[in-house]
Amino acid sequence: MKLLTYDSGSGPRCGVLIDDQMVDLTALPGADQTLPDVRALLELGDSPIDRVVDALARTIAPPLLFFPQ
Repeated sequence: MKLLTYDSGSGPRCGVLIDDQMVDLTALPGADQTLPDVRALLELGDSPIDRVVDALARTIAPPLLFFPQ
C-alpha cells in the first residue's frame, strides 16, 4: 500500500495504490471530505493511516478505481 497524490483530471486527490490499482480515499466509507493530497490526510489527526487501513479492510470492492496510464 502506498499513499500518493494524483490528478484524475478534476484536480489533485489523495489516493492509495494497492498492487496496480488506485483507490480514491474520498470513496472509502467514513470519508466526509475530498482530500487534495497526502498532507491533508496526515493533518486529519486521530491516526489517519489506521483509519485508511480500517476503511480498506471494510471495503470489499473499492468503489472508485483509477488506473494510471
